[in-house]
Amino acid sequence: MVDREEELRSQLDTYAEKFDQVQDAINKSNQVFNTFKREMEQVIFLSFSFYISCFFDLFLFYYFEQY
Repeated sequence: MVDREEELRSQLDTYAEKFDQVQDAINKSNQVFNTFKREMEQVIFLSFSFYISCFFDLFLFYYFEQY
């Protein structure tokens, strides 16, 4: 009976360690995803800003070209 209890405790420790490893992996994955999301938002913002700037420059060019 004591041997069985020690075996079960050993298994429990092993599973607890594996659970911690899985949690660490999930946390790292979340950090990578959040970093990627933040960088993509910056790229989208800069692309949009560039597009608006080009559109405005083009508008001004054609507007003043007519007059």
